[in-house]
Amino acid sequence: MTDRCRRTRPGPLVALTFALAALLAARPVAQSLPIAVEVPGGHVLWQVDEVTRVGAPATGVLQMLPLALDGAARRDRLRPDLAREIATPVQAVRLPAAGSLYRVREAGATSLLLARPDGSLQTLIARADGGALPALLEGVAVSPDGASVLVATTPAAGGDVLLVDTAPGGRVTDLTAAEAPLTVAPGSLRLGPDDAWFLAGGQPWHATSDVPPPGGQVAHEVPLALDPGEALVAETVLAADGRTLAVVGEITPEARHLHVVDDAGATVRLTAAPEALDLPSLDAPTGPLLALSEDGAHAAWRSTLLLKKELFTRPTTLGGTPTQITGDLQFADTIDNVGVVGFTDGTVLVFAAGETNPDGIGSADLFRVDLALGTAPGNITGTSGQAAPPFDQPGTLEIFEVTAFPGNAALVLDVDPPNGDHGVIFVPVDGLALPHVVLTDLVAAPQLVPAGDRVVVFSEPDLPGFPRRVHLIQPDGTPTLLADVPGAAGLVIDRTTVDRGGTRVGFVAGFSPGVELPGMIDTSVPSIGAAWLNVMGVSPGVAWSPLGRLAAGVGAGGGPWAWVGFSGFSTGVLYGVPVRRGFPLEL
Repeated sequence: MTDRCRRTRPGPLVALTFALAALLAARPVAQSLPIAVEVPGGHVLWQVDEVTRVGAPATGVLQMLPLALDGAARRDRLRPDLAREIATPVQAVRLPAAGSLYRVREAGATSLLLARPDGSLQTLIARADGGALPALLEGVAVSPDGASVLVATTPAAGGDVLLVDTAPGGRVTDLTAAEAPLTVAPGSLRLGPDDAWFLAGGQPWHATSDVPPPGGQVAHEVPLALDPGEALVAETVLAADGRTLAVVGEITPEARHLHVVDDAGATVRLTAAPEALDLPSLDAPTGPLLALSEDGAHAAWRSTLLLKKELFTRPTTLGGTPTQITGDLQFADTIDNVGVVGFTDGTVLVFAAGETNPDGIGSADLFRVDLALGTAPGNITGTSGQAAPPFDQPGTLEIFEVTAFPGNAALVLDVDPPNGDHGVIFVPVDGLALPHVVLTDLVAAPQLVPAGDRVVVFSEPDLPGFPRRVHLIQPDGTPTLLADVPGAAGLVIDRTTVDRGGTRVGFVAGFSPGVELPGMIDTSVPSIGAAWLNVMGVSPGVAWSPLGRLAAGVGAGGGPWAWVGFSGFSTGVLYGVPVRRGFPLEL
């Protein structure tokens, strides 16, 4: 580790930072709805009392800044047990239970604001900007239970990495207080149940997040031995238990190494020589391409060998050697593409293998292998007609995207079916239950919306006079048709939002600004309908209030809007908020 002196901060900056934290402290209003009302220079957050429906400003003028979720895989976006990104219309992060996080800038400071399920607002952390850029980096990491958030500041704002509790009155711990200001790699924050990780100064850093000082909650650099010209890539992969981090080192795009680091400070380079291994690609429709088992004992990655994309695995301990899962002894050489690499149920590796396709993975099937038992995969979709290796016949799936179903026991595939341009297949990953077709004959990619342990699907069928169809997929993959939506071609359904119970979904249907309707789905009945029948403009975001009202701004296309809370079909109340542009915050 390079020597670093303990930092000293100017007294006025410290005073300003803590003064801002006090100024922006919790703003409790029981059972309220926060609405961002547009004003010159930004937005003012109004809080509306759910009982009296009277609103009052709760903040000064804010800039609503985008907030990203570091380390989140696109494949997990339907899982309610994990944090996920939402667009409200500003990008924010929804926690499993504690509320939703927003990054805001006010009075020369940047804050992380938590909108709790009861509508109260709490500033978890505020830092003086110290320069032209917002003090807090755009990305945060969230622990699996949503109880902690990992935040980093710019060098001008102190160059810190901070662990923030999301509980009311929660503690903020500076993990790097003993270090000179760090330049943290954007996108590199990772947070497990008990461990925090990030990259700074070209190396990984680790802190034990569940042990109080002096034994823990202090970040330390874990130096890796790198080849000349090798630099670490910010996109890393964290094992589910949080104790092992996989890091890619790049010399050139065709020459990369794979390293792992554990919470004890042990480091292992898994690649004997630089190779053309892929980046983790967490946000790719057929990603990830790099994964760790839940306990970090096994790694799996895609690499190009003789112009073919192959899957390799290796134990992460010293002395292990890579195994080519898609080698010629198990797969025909025409199967030259791999994706959707991930572990379920401990050491069970699931992946897709097929042929190279510019839109995804063609002539494919899904496979599973328990690395604790061996390296021979089984075919869990079986479209090739072959259940066990060697697999010398191509599958028939043309895969555009794969998403984990809530509960992580099944995958939802967006595929190119024999009829139509898109279809949906439900695939259990236990290798026992059979996959089945949910939807087919679609002319566009389906829109999937999580609703508790079920999924709402908005699709565009090849059905004249009915431009949209809405289904509810049950936990066993059975689809329930909610509605064939009548109308003309060009109908758009967007601005979806889900209540905290996972039983009600709000959305906006329309053709253009000013020709729109808010709608709602009750998955417990199930039922679907328009919140009201007056075609008007609708705000760029809608959200559920603590009392179960669908909040929306309605009026002219593009605004300004009056603010209404719909408690049922064609039933609502008017909120006492200025008639202006804006949007309600998701809680």
